[in-house]
Amino acid sequence: RKFSVWILCFLPILISQGIILNLITRMRPYTNSVLGMDSAFTVAFLTSVAADIGFLYGIKRIQKAERLQGQIRFVEEQLTIQNNYYQQMQENILTINQIRHDLTNQLQAAYALLERGEDDKARSHLDQLQNVVQDRVGPRFCPNLMVDAVLSEKFRLCRDNGIRLDINAQLPHDFPIDSTHLCSAFSNLLDNSIHAVRNISNREKYIELRTALNAEYLIIRCTNPALPPILQKNSAQDLLRSHGLGLDILRRIAQEYDGSLDTLYRDGLFEAVLILKFTK
Repeated sequence: RKFSVWILCFLPILISQGIILNLITRMRPYTNSVLGMDSAFTVAFLTSVAADIGFLYGIKRIQKAERLQGQIRFVEEQLTIQNNYYQQMQENILTINQIRHDLTNQLQAAYALLERGEDDKARSHLDQLQNVVQDRVGPRFCPNLMVDAVLSEKFRLCRDNGIRLDINAQLPHDFPIDSTHLCSAFSNLLDNSIHAVRNISNREKYIELRTALNAEYLIIRCTNPALPPILQKNSAQDLLRSHGLGLDILRRIAQEYDGSLDTLYRDGLFEAVLILKFTK
């Protein structure tokens, strides 16, 4: 793919020099009698070389600027993830303090019921207390705290948008992949899926996220229903883009860990598989 891009970049050079050569050939009688053939070709050659050098220099500058912009976007993505994580941690601390206060009072009431022999009421009271605590704290999705923070945030986002999010992500706390890269990978995959599921109607809105550890590879698979690529303005691969950045960030992470990013659309389902190699 990179080779084909370079071919497209060089096409204007070939066309421009072909046009110049055609003009010089057609003007040969005039240039031969006025300027001399050697002078005309020398001027044309130097002009073509200068134009080609300028063209290549411009391409290099554009590529360098795009790489710098991509790096800036990547850093901003990491900072956003970390800020969201710290904000969630602060909210969790506040919630836990409130639950601790309520839990003390509720347990005292349950003990009082048990002392009076009202076991059924005490059991019902404790069941209600468990549901309240689970609703306020939320489920635990992953032993890795950073990844769990991202998944918890996306779970709340899906719940607010009427999307069922099915997660099975068992990653250890100490994992040999940078935590910011892990958070960025999960965040972009889920953001893209949420964006795609929002656009569908008259179908169940759900997202399945699965992880697996195979030898020295981490496999992250994200599946969701989506509209056919024909009905969308962009291609199937562009379905992964979140505000134009998701696909680039995921590919950058895959390249850094000698992995790959594969996408597939089939039978109304869009699937993205991110594979990252790690060292045990």
